[in-house]
This record gives sequence, structure tokens and C-alpha cells, in this order.
Amino acid sequence: MAIVILAAACSKSKKDDPEPPSPVIGYWTGSYTTIGQLGSTNYAILIQPGGVARVYDLDNKSDTSQLVAAQKVNATWTLSGFTLQTTYKSGASKLVNTTATLNSSYTSMTGTWGSEGVTKGNISLNK
Repeated sequence: MAIVILAAACSKSKKDDPEPPSPVIGYWTGSYTTIGQLGSTNYAILIQPGGVARVYDLDNKSDTSQLVAAQKVNATWTLSGFTLQTTYKSGASKLVNTTATLNSSYTSMTGTWGSEGVTKGNISLNK
């Protein structure tokens, strides 16, 4: 009887195994466009484990340390298959949502961004 209890106490459940890291975790750079406006704006997102991210409105800069606070905001993300969704508050305190489709190797994505339920433009990012 003691052997059975000891074996049961030492068994490892599947829940104890850590999940593999998401393939979207990392630093992504690209641009976004706004409907009705010419040109695009440099944009980046640092996707971190646990559904958190940092969004950077880079303007014409490449160094995130040169950005003012309103150009770098915290975000949340979810991944379902090849669809990545993010949500964050912009520097103007408006809720912004993005939905992007990733390629099969998880190295690029394209999609749309919007605010208050209205599509405002497109995004394109590469890892």
C-alpha cells in the first residue's frame, strides 16, 4: 500500500508541463496607414509572454528611447491560430484594436487597426 501511495505522489500531471512559448513573442517592426491620408508611419510592437505587449509609434525614429510617453503604450494580445489581436489605449486615450493575419512561418503579419469599432487603416509588421 505504501508503494502505491508513493508512486501516486510522485506522478507528474500534464498540467505541470510549461506551455511552449508562443511563436509571436518578439520584436516586430513595420508601419501603419490611416484611411484618407497619404503615406505610412513607422510602428513596432514588442510582444511578451503572458498576453502583454508594448506598442511603439516610431514616427521617423528607430530608437524607442527617443520616444515620448504617448508614443509607447502597454497593450494586451491574444493569438488564435494565425490571427493576432491587440488592444491598447493610444496617446489620445482612445481604445485601439488591431487584427492581423500571420504567415505560416510566423515572420510577418498584415491586418487592420481601428478605434471605437471603426476601421481606421492597415498595419504591416515583420519579425
